[in-house]
This record gives sequence, C-alpha cells and structure tokens, in this order.
Amino acid sequence: MSPRSRTSDLQQKSGVARSQPSSQKGPSIIHDGKSICESFVILQYIDEVWHDKSPLLPSDPYQRSQARFWGDYVEKKLYITGRRVWTGKGEDQEVAKKELIELLNTMEESLETSTSLEETLLVL
Repeated sequence: MSPRSRTSDLQQKSGVARSQPSSQKGPSIIHDGKSICESFVILQYIDEVWHDKSPLLPSDPYQRSQARFWGDYVEKKLYITGRRVWTGKGEDQEVAKKELIELLNTMEESLETSTSLEETLLVL
C-alpha cells in the first residue's frame, strides 16, 4: 500500500482531511466539512471531539491548564525566538540566541520543580 493510499484510508476512517487553503499560512484540518485552523486550536478541537477515545490533555483542570500554558509558551515564545535565531543575521541573531537560552532555562527550571514524572510529561 502506498503512503498516499494509507493517508487517504486514514482520512476516510477518521472523517478528517488535512487541508491548507492558499489564503492561510498555518496548518488546518477539515472535519465534517468544517475547516479548523492553527496548530493549537486543532489540538484543542481534536481533544474535545475524540476525548472519550484518546484524550490529548489530562482530565484534571489544573494539569490541563499547565499543559495549555506550556503549549502556548512554546508556540508564542520559543518558536518565534527560535525562528529569529535560524533566520536572523548579525546582532539580531545574537540577541535572539540569548533570549532563546533564557526561555529554555525558564522552562527547565519550571520542569525541575514538577512533583512527578507524569506532571513533567504533561507540560512537555
């Protein structure tokens, strides 16, 4: 079975199609004829629709809030700063490297204070 037919088979079974309209820069999916855009929004949608089969977030509200916090942190801070490191030049790139190290240190310090392996894995 070719990779293309496997993807098509998975899409038919789940009712989800991957789509990226030309007007959008980020990922999107189509489920039941409706388009859902942006990575974090897609993950929340998947968690809500298939929560009973395979939840992505923990059931405990506090742990769920922590997972969302770190997801947002990675998406809004680490990714943007990392992109500046990879695409920047000169002084901007050097500043971005220092900022990225600070952001990673903040994340590492927070993870070190986690009380259990489960809690640590949830915030990654």
